[in-house]
Amino acid sequence: MNISNQRNYLQAIVGIAFEILQFLSPLLLLWIGATQVINGTMSVGSMLALSTLAVSFLVPLSSLASSGQKLQIAHAHFDRLADVLGSDPEQDLQQVQLPPRLRGSLELRQVSFQYDPNTPPILNDIAVRIRPGQKVALVGKTGSGKSTLGKLLIGLITPTRGEILYDGIPLQKLNYQEVRRQFGVVLQEAFIFSGSVRENIAFNNPDMDMKQIMRAAQAAAIHEDIEKMPMGYETLLSEGGSVFSGGQRQRLALARALANHPALILLDEATSALDVTTERAVEQSLNNLSCTQIVIAHRLSTIRNADLILVLDQGRIVEQGTHKRLLQRRGFYARLIEIQVENGEIGVA
Repeated sequence: MNISNQRNYLQAIVGIAFEILQFLSPLLLLWIGATQVINGTMSVGSMLALSTLAVSFLVPLSSLASSGQKLQIAHAHFDRLADVLGSDPEQDLQQVQLPPRLRGSLELRQVSFQYDPNTPPILNDIAVRIRPGQKVALVGKTGSGKSTLGKLLIGLITPTRGEILYDGIPLQKLNYQEVRRQFGVVLQEAFIFSGSVRENIAFNNPDMDMKQIMRAAQAAAIHEDIEKMPMGYETLLSEGGSVFSGGQRQRLALARALANHPALILLDEATSALDVTTERAVEQSLNNLSCTQIVIAHRLSTIRNADLILVLDQGRIVEQGTHKRLLQRRGFYARLIEIQVENGEIGVA
């Protein structure tokens, strides 16, 4: 990081120096030339010719400096690419087994996680058991570790210490990629790929039939919106889905996640851009699913019906239970609810 900062600093210094040179050089030459003309040692024509040659020399010199900066940037990108290509495999495929069709049971045994050995842990001694089909909500203040715990639960990252079990099988004994194929993820900033609506929903399985695609769209409450488009499911989208609203992009991403019938789905602020009516329709569809749901939400009103609420603070689970029981305890969760009620974010709990 320090080397990168130094490189950027040097590039900025070089760029500024050339800009100053481009600005001052013609003025300096004009002043010297005018002095020589006044003294009679140079003609006006010679002065103008010299100025023209100097400017012609500075233009390619500036271009050369710019090319040098671009080469340095390209070199940095190649270094990063080499790091990725030269990195060790995530696991030895000869030493792991293909997972069975998972039911969605999860267990974390004293799990801790940190991104770097020199930084404090993001999560500390997390122990929780999740039954198949449960709706589990992760709540807490910003920076409490909610998103990191969500990534751990779906196997996107592996714990620094402790053990994660899926259907009683330790994660390290299973093929990570095959495990992740059975999970779905919907983030707040839904990414839309360049292609048709149908291709976006069937992204993980291009051979998916239309009935399955339409069922997923209906579950995500996006089917009617798609039908209103000129070409329906064959409507072409640009990367990022600029023709869609934020709520439509989130629902399209949800349809993509539901299309493969995941054993477990992570919803990280996945309905934040939806209006109340649409959000309720989506919530009702999700409640009819048999898969395990991990919900990360800022608006606590959206997780009142969760089977289990895990309250995090500074990387630890400080409370867990249902909405009703946590309110009765008058603890950390109850204070979060009171704050949102006072701010008008939710109604009276």
